[in-house]
Amino acid sequence: MTGFSAIDFDDSVSELMHHLKEMGISALARPIGSALAGSLASLLSQDSIAPAGPVWLVPVASGVKSLQKRGYSPASLIGKALLAEAGAGPRLLWGAGLVWRQRDVADQAGLTGLARQTNLVGVMRASARAANRSIVLVDDIVTTGSTLFETARALRAEGAHVVGFVTFAETILRSFAKSDAGD
Repeated sequence: MTGFSAIDFDDSVSELMHHLKEMGISALARPIGSALAGSLASLLSQDSIAPAGPVWLVPVASGVKSLQKRGYSPASLIGKALLAEAGAGPRLLWGAGLVWRQRDVADQAGLTGLARQTNLVGVMRASARAANRSIVLVDDIVTTGSTLFETARALRAEGAHVVGFVTFAETILRSFAKSDAGD
């Protein structure tokens, strides 16, 4: 699965994400989403990926406990800001609700790559409405890609074409995350 990130993960990104996700400063999603516009354009400009029809931006689903704690999904807020920046319309559509988590999982932050994959097996579920839609996944950070791959798996199981992903930041494990995983 091909993906693009706006920047590399570092201490300043960690602090920014802490403010967005843990301190409730949801207004930070707007500049983060705006920063993703170039990544989305790069992804969709690739000849091997560029779908003929509309592209649905689908935020990676947050866990129920996280949603209850925060009151919002960071990926959804970032995705909405990206859509506003890139220009919603017949080419780009909002696909929130096409995928969700069936259950909560252990916090991914403290897990190894293999443990992250195992932790997420079967956690995502997609709507039959995803069938035959071209989808770009939107998330805040990609570390190992486990959450993105599980989200893509669920969408593909319903007949969606996941063309790739965009994230605000990527960690040093990006070579693992961007490897071909069953496309």
